[in-house]
Amino acid sequence: MPKQVDHAGRIRTIASAAIQAIGEVGLDALRLRDVAEAGAMTTGAVTHYFDGKDAVLEAALAEVVRRILEGQAALDAEVERGDPVAAIAAFLPDTEERRRDWKVWFAFWARAAADERLRALHKSYYADVIGRLDATLARHIPPRRRAGLADAIVAAGDGVSIRGALGPEDSPPPRPRPTPGPPRAPPSLVTLAPDTPIAEIMAVLARDGALIVRDVLTPAEADALRAELQPYVDATPPGADGSSGFNPPRPGARVARPPACRALVMHKTIRAACDAFLLPNCERYQLPLARLIRIKPGEPAQAIHRDRWAWGTYLKGVEPQLNTIWAVTDFTKENGATRVVPGSSDWPDTREATDEEIGYAEMKRGSVLIYTGTVFHSGGANVSNGDRMGLNITYALGWLRQEENQYLSCPPEIARTLDPELAHLIGYAMGQYALGYYTPPLPPGEGPEAVSPDYALTGRMDGSLGGAELMEKLRGQVQASAG
Repeated sequence: MPKQVDHAGRIRTIASAAIQAIGEVGLDALRLRDVAEAGAMTTGAVTHYFDGKDAVLEAALAEVVRRILEGQAALDAEVERGDPVAAIAAFLPDTEERRRDWKVWFAFWARAAADERLRALHKSYYADVIGRLDATLARHIPPRRRAGLADAIVAAGDGVSIRGALGPEDSPPPRPRPTPGPPRAPPSLVTLAPDTPIAEIMAVLARDGALIVRDVLTPAEADALRAELQPYVDATPPGADGSSGFNPPRPGARVARPPACRALVMHKTIRAACDAFLLPNCERYQLPLARLIRIKPGEPAQAIHRDRWAWGTYLKGVEPQLNTIWAVTDFTKENGATRVVPGSSDWPDTREATDEEIGYAEMKRGSVLIYTGTVFHSGGANVSNGDRMGLNITYALGWLRQEENQYLSCPPEIARTLDPELAHLIGYAMGQYALGYYTPPLPPGEGPEAVSPDYALTGRMDGSLGGAELMEKLRGQVQASAG
């Protein structure tokens, strides 16, 4: 039986011998005889597989790249551990063999500058290495933060390796790996009693941006609220966009529909917090949103975001809103409890939270999460077998446009049945002096030309747009700012 020859193995052997010879004599001085001697073979054995020096050089380059890609597993492992510095170190020439490989790689750099074929090979190999690394990074890092990161890691590895290829003494010292400690527990949200003084609530909001007030509703009240909301939940189709979620139903018009929601909107503790939080920046605040959010089993986590982004990034130096989520069901980590990043209110918009920075608003039904428009948060993933339902009611500066158009969700024929204070809160009042008036669409001479929105409910005029009281406040503000 004829002897089987491993031709692929012979080619790799010759390529490895070429790498060794290049490391000894350099790329330009390399001869086929040097390759043969390094591989303990005849020159004829080399020429049997390669038709010249250039072909041998290309094989050597391919072998170097193959070894680099074999080491990609070590690099990937470091990325998986969340250590990009160690990922760079996985590339470095920390052994004699790897130093030889890097010397060949750098030698080809200079040759590729004048050789179109080598330059194309170099670019394709870089694209392969960077592409593999980017695929690993993509499992852990969002696209916005990942842009150019793989390229930067490879470039850093190139730079450090230039030093290391000169000799062991020129390599950076090994970086000790810290002993991994126990996993960090996620941050917990402060939970307060219903009778907590408003000053204490405001102090926690100023520091953390969010807190929980427990047991505001009794179990019976929470059950009655759910029973009143359930028909709307059952009849509402899933969401249809990435912001709302593709599955969670989000029925709105909560003021116009179940009367039980109106009591939550007007709850004295929430209104006191809104007074303290919002009135320093407006004459009156409003209700921009009131909706139920149902997170069904299997729903993934929502993207971490800020609610104030409803107004873009144009508002600077002012907090536009204070928000609540009332627990209609128990909130647990497993069923999608709201994820909150305590202390993130002063973060730049571009910063993204790590898992260790995200807490969970776990609370019993009848409790309420209070959070600012600036704190980072999102709905959680529901990995349980039951629904997570929360009533999202938000309050905002009166001079901002509402997120949910309350005039259409709760038209005048319904609004005039509400408590006047609640009607004002959803927008049937002036937001500031001369902000929010309208002209009743009546025939000429049959009605006023410019009135406050509450005219649509009462048919009465207060004498001026916004009233004399608002005008006087505005004059005082102008004088104070001028002084």
